Amino acid sequence: MSEYELLDAAGTFFELGLVTLMGYFSVFTAYLVVAYLVGLKLSRQQVIVINGLFLIMQLLMIWGTAGFFWRARGCMDQVREAPLGAIAAYHVVLPLLSIGVIVGLKFMWDIRHPKTE
Repeated sequence: MSEYELLDAAGTFFELGLVTLMGYFSVFTAYLVVAYLVGLKLSRQQVIVINGLFLIMQLLMIWGTAGFFWRARGCMDQVREAPLGAIAAYHVVLPLLSIGVIVGLKFMWDIRHPKTE
């Protein structure tokens, strides 16, 4: 592949990674809104379903985001004079998004188990 094609592919993969990242934040925000507004009123089975769907979607989004960034980096590694900023974003994104899932689940837990003083 020519350098132009590699840069074009890298840009496409990076863009797809950002789109997937926005999907992650959309699902995350929706989960937090549901937890805040109706978390206390949900039955145990409903919470299990919502948490299960949240985990599945977030894991798929994390996998997709990291994969697209990894592919973009692979294309950039083949370019002789790669532009600045061609870092391995998947090394940063993967842990941060994983922490986000734990924070979301903790938020739901706190809403469902309020501390009484």
